[in-house]
Amino acid sequence: MLSNQKLVDDFDYNTAKSITLRKLCVDGKLHRSPFPKKGKTRLQNSLELVHSDICSPMKTPSLSGAKYFLTLVDDETLYKDICPKAEK
Repeated sequence: MLSNQKLVDDFDYNTAKSITLRKLCVDGKLHRSPFPKKGKTRLQNSLELVHSDICSPMKTPSLSGAKYFLTLVDDETLYKDICPKAEK
């Protein structure tokens, strides 16, 4: 935008464009490592690792008065559960 509208005095816009283009060419040729073909193996037993998260207080509580909810995910079975909570 600055170069299109020439908003900066005493600035060589031609040099700035060539530097930017060179940087884009160099960045485009960088090589990245490939993603692993196989992800980490899951654990072998249910409930060995459980991921949990709690939702911050909701403005409107549920009919049972819950302002929070807790999510639980078992890493082995991928079983999911949501637990409404009135307090943290």
